[in-house]
Amino acid sequence: MIKQNKTIKIILTGGGTVGHIKPILIVKDKLEEECKRLGLKPEFFYIGSKTGPEAQIIPKKNIKFKGISTGKLRRYFDWQNLVDPLKISVGFLQSISILMKFKPDVIFAKGGYVTTPVIYAAAKLNIPIVIHESDVIMGIANKFALKYAKKVCVGFPLKYYKDISIDKIVYTGNPVEIVTSNKQQVTSKKKKNISEKPRATLHKPILLIMGGSQGSRFINQIVVQIMLELTKEYKIIHICGKNDYNWLRKNKWENYKLYDFTDELPEYISQADLIISRAGANSLAEISAAGKPSIIIPLPSAANDHQKANAQIYAKANAAIMVSEDKLSSQALKELIDRLMGNKDLRKLMSLSTKNLAQPGAARLIAKEILNQMVISDDQR
Repeated sequence: MIKQNKTIKIILTGGGTVGHIKPILIVKDKLEEECKRLGLKPEFFYIGSKTGPEAQIIPKKNIKFKGISTGKLRRYFDWQNLVDPLKISVGFLQSISILMKFKPDVIFAKGGYVTTPVIYAAAKLNIPIVIHESDVIMGIANKFALKYAKKVCVGFPLKYYKDISIDKIVYTGNPVEIVTSNKQQVTSKKKKNISEKPRATLHKPILLIMGGSQGSRFINQIVVQIMLELTKEYKIIHICGKNDYNWLRKNKWENYKLYDFTDELPEYISQADLIISRAGANSLAEISAAGKPSIIIPLPSAANDHQKANAQIYAKANAAIMVSEDKLSSQALKELIDRLMGNKDLRKLMSLSTKNLAQPGAARLIAKEILNQMVISDDQR
């Protein structure tokens, strides 16, 4: 057992997108809660990419941060494939240096290419590793980490992961930020700012449109074609991503609120009557936690098969309607939105089904698995 008042050192790693960073921070909060309950003192150090969003986000959270050199493990030809092995080698040496100085008790890796040199360095130094895989199809970086990890926490039920040893794998679900009643009260005030129309229009249903942490050009372009019609019938919250924000903000629709990115996403999800989304595992987990009906449009390329696989699970469970990009026109999307908005019973059934796919205690389960590795390591000393 770990002695009370002991300081435990935890390395957090992962990045490249907000989709990797946000779950790490949610797990970190639960680790702090669990440590407090056990009488432990946690100390965190985040290893990320020098150029990823984590380089801006993590230092603002008062967490020790170090950016390292990293490169991608691509399945396709690219001239950078010649350079990236060198970058990864440099990142490995940087990781070795960080780990030897910080002397962590355990590593938690969420995925993303920055984790590859960190995982390899930790394995060489015999530091316990816990990884988390959000998607039903494991990413390349986590496939590499699988060999070295003590435990693999996964976002979907175990039956979807055939190639992972039963001794390693743990179904935890995907960590999400749970909306409290206080947050809902705060958000209800913001809700009134979606429209400047008179009170008579406040009954309009809310449609949330989002494309993941980086936005979706396809979704943005297709909804713009029908936005004038949509805003006549619904209040629209549109989270478009930074790349499309400038041209979208020029439009002046009523009953419409545009964001490039917002920390209030869980609150907006909780208010929506219907959601249009990509099929990233984090987005689906947040939709499930709130029990909301959705139209899911997975990314179409072979490199994003994980999104299609995620979406199929929800579609088969009647928790969402999955639509392929190549079969979707703006008018077909409008008709689908109208059909769902006009059928309260169907939306209620979808809400119940998606709620059944939720795992609201995911972050705490992951935190316990991380601390369990601390206990095992401590007992072996």
